[in-house]
Amino acid sequence: MAARPESRLARLLSLALRVRWSVAIEVARRVTHELQVAHGRLEPDERRRLAELIRHSGGRPNRLSRTERGEIARLAQKAAGLGT
Repeated sequence: MAARPESRLARLLSLALRVRWSVAIEVARRVTHELQVAHGRLEPDERRRLAELIRHSGGRPNRLSRTERGEIARLAQKAAGLGT
């Protein structure tokens, strides 16, 4: 007896959702790893300062002075392995 079309569709949909979740989990693992590596590139005082600036900005760069924005850029470059 052939499978009903809706049950076949349900199985395909279920498989598609599992595949998407597996990709999402892998991306999350990679992002987590990269963040841990970047975190390790900064000294403790630099990490504290970066957190302070981000909290102060509230996610809005225009709340920071030009100097503070430059400081964030420098710390972000260092964390990314692009600066010293």
